[in-house]
Amino acid sequence: MDIDLNLENYDLDDILALFKIKYSFDKADLKKAKRMVLQTHPDKSKLPKEYFLFFSSAYKVLYSIHRFRTRCDAQETTDYVIEKDKEKESLLKDLSKKKNFNKIFNEMFEKHFVPSDGVDGGYGDWLKSKEDIDTRVTTRQNMNSTFEQKKRETKELIVHRGIEELGGGGHHDLLDEGPESYGSAIFSPFQYEDLRKAHRESVVPVTNEDFENTKKYNSVVDLQKSRSTQDFKPKTYSQSQGLLYAERNTKDIQDVRRAYKLAKQDERIKKTNDGWMASFKMLT
Repeated sequence: MDIDLNLENYDLDDILALFKIKYSFDKADLKKAKRMVLQTHPDKSKLPKEYFLFFSSAYKVLYSIHRFRTRCDAQETTDYVIEKDKEKESLLKDLSKKKNFNKIFNEMFEKHFVPSDGVDGGYGDWLKSKEDIDTRVTTRQNMNSTFEQKKRETKELIVHRGIEELGGGGHHDLLDEGPESYGSAIFSPFQYEDLRKAHRESVVPVTNEDFENTKKYNSVVDLQKSRSTQDFKPKTYSQSQGLLYAERNTKDIQDVRRAYKLAKQDERIKKTNDGWMASFKMLT
């Protein structure tokens, strides 16, 4: 068996393919995955122990995803009790008495700080750059060609996402992932636009090529005849069910990816906390 035994080189799709399960895996799939793990045990497979450790770690990722997905099944009346770590509390209490505690804490914080994914810290670097600054545009001919080039570039940046809910874009989701742009909702009383988006998409991306490729009509009658041949009938029940199924399937995939990312964050933060406390213990 020749495979990469470094789990850090695997993403979610690779782990699912490793156990031959889909995004919508359930307890039965977990049991099958666990049986695969047990089959790699050195006593059964005669393989090195590294294989068993690798598959065990990969299975723990799947189990963590399943645990995150099923948390909503817990009763709302559940009472959560915060477990206090007396050893950590005593350690921090002793360190806080040191005169240079703030300096020690700041150094440890910078060393073990875990930055949020998807947060670039604002547009500071972009504002300082000379991107999109073209000083060669001095004539009308150059300006026209520059506008056309700008339209083509802007058109390539536009991503068609289909029908989406209306809402503002200036917020972070539950995973602390930043939005693509910071703009107000379409019907918001406070109309504002993202600075970078307004700067980059200041030209409406409609080129002469779009105009040439658009169908022309000689009269209103021709336009009405063309419109009458178009199908405006509502979708059938089966078509609507198909759309709902596709939407639900997409949502399930997003939920699994979210659970996978949360599980990875939880593991990374746990390792960081262990390193944090180990560094503090060395100072006492």
